[in-house]
Amino acid sequence: MVVFLILSISVPVLIGVMEQNKENSAAAEMERELGRFHDAVSKTHYSGIGSTRTVTLTIPDNCTVEMGGTYGDAYSMRGSYNGTVVVKRYMERPAVILIFDGVLESGKHTLVITSLLLDGKAAAEVKEI
Repeated sequence: MVVFLILSISVPVLIGVMEQNKENSAAAEMERELGRFHDAVSKTHYSGIGSTRTVTLTIPDNCTVEMGGTYGDAYSMRGSYNGTVVVKRYMERPAVILIFDGVLESGKHTLVITSLLLDGKAAAEVKEI
């Protein structure tokens, strides 16, 4: 009876710890991939209007990435784990608007980044190939 009581208390705690560990690991992987994407956008921007660059990102299991949007989100990349945003990065230096329609799901994605102007502001059009 005592063993059963100890197990009934410790198993949920262990499951919670394991899930938190998976989330932290996925967030670290996404942070690294979004950093690579940020570097690619920066290099494309500094190469001038009309420049293009290709980058391949690997999104971890149970994760998605969204880029761009409205207002402040236009400059951001958001990585989610099981529907919860766990990583958010902004294109601050340089300040570049991200233009991307869609969501990147788990797996490998090859993206083409094109530097352009949008209403006089620096922008990067992102397309998946």
